[in-house]
Amino acid sequence: SSQGEGAHGLRQAKTEVLTVGHFTDPAGAPVSLVEVRLHTGRRHQIRAHLRYEGHPLIGDGIYGNGAEPWCDSLFLHSYHLGLTTGFPPLSPCHVFVPLPANLRMVLSCLKAMNAASHEMLKAM
Repeated sequence: SSQGEGAHGLRQAKTEVLTVGHFTDPAGAPVSLVEVRLHTGRRHQIRAHLRYEGHPLIGDGIYGNGAEPWCDSLFLHSYHLGLTTGFPPLSPCHVFVPLPANLRMVLSCLKAMNAASHEMLKAM
């Protein structure tokens, strides 16, 4: 996981890397599909932490290498949002959003480098 430093007025940020799948893009370059869990919610947190961990987002012109011809947008998707709402008694709230069609098309362009990565794609 990556955490921001508390010194110099920076606020703490924690991102937990849960799963990493290894693939090649249409040109044969290595890319990763990464599942993360946020423990804090800071602006650009995922983008900055994944860049630091060596997994910059596809299509990210600030923290990554910018656009790719085979991906027409920033490849970032929140498929599950879970939070606790209300006052005691607290109620959990979970929202699930499927991967949009344009990002599913991007995944169809990738070639899994191992069996675990292939299974990760099948689960999406």
